[in-house]
Amino acid sequence: MSGVAIRSAGVPSVIGKYAPRSANVVPEGFAKVCIQQRWDVQGTWQRLCDFRKPWFEAENGAYIYFNKGDGQWWVDEADGTGVYVSRRDTPLPPADGWEPLGSSPMPVPNVLLCSE
Repeated sequence: MSGVAIRSAGVPSVIGKYAPRSANVVPEGFAKVCIQQRWDVQGTWQRLCDFRKPWFEAENGAYIYFNKGDGQWWVDEADGTGVYVSRRDTPLPPADGWEPLGSSPMPVPNVLLCSE
């Protein structure tokens, strides 16, 4: 498995290919939100990230990660804004079960695992 792709979604900025990243690296958007909220970046990431699962990053900085605090996969825009979640506790981002957060528009993301 070489990554994940979101083929369609109501939020255009999350559409694209995502490469796997080490859980030891904090997504920039996640760090931005932590700094804005005055949370400790590393401490918050260590508390929420499931280090047994990779997170995935698009070229534009959007990212997908599993939040062990709430048991959900999150699709976040590059600025760290969460737009979709899935309550499926799977080893990799699931193809289905996604729900929009807040006013995020439909459709929910069409997520595919990539092998090339």
